[in-house]
Amino acid sequence: MGQLIIIIILLITGKLLTDIYKESRNKNQQKNASGEVIDVSGAWIDLSDMPFQPRNYLLSESDMALYLLLQKILAGSNYVVFPKIGLSEILQLKSGTKNPHEYNKRIRSSQADCLLCKLPSLQPVLVVLNQNSDSFGKRALEEAGLQHLIISPDDMPSEELLRQKIQDTGLKL
Repeated sequence: MGQLIIIIILLITGKLLTDIYKESRNKNQQKNASGEVIDVSGAWIDLSDMPFQPRNYLLSESDMALYLLLQKILAGSNYVVFPKIGLSEILQLKSGTKNPHEYNKRIRSSQADCLLCKLPSLQPVLVVLNQNSDSFGKRALEEAGLQHLIISPDDMPSEELLRQKIQDTGLKL
């Protein structure tokens, strides 16, 4: 009887050690894994009581001033301006990119303050960025060959100066 108890204790101990080893191994693999963690269970949040409310405005005062100025400059031209466009909406990864999830994650967090598109195709032609925009987004635009302007929200250019900066990029207004 004593030998049976010892065997059972050894089996339980072996099982516990195996479980501990597997758990630590899985944690190490998760730390090295890249990509998003997606909650498919709905257990992390209460879907019945979502803590959201609408914003009172889409654009800050300086962003609105820039948007309205660009609208005025582009009036009657073959271009249209859109505010607050995510760079993931205007850039796409080249096929065969290594670590595509990491690049997509980073580009989804970058946005253009304004996007100028050619009519009627809505082809993106010029991205207007805040001086404080992230360097990843700026570098991605450069690599994609998409023209961009950097505007300081604290030092908004005049209508004439902004028109000239846009024309300097090659757009014909």
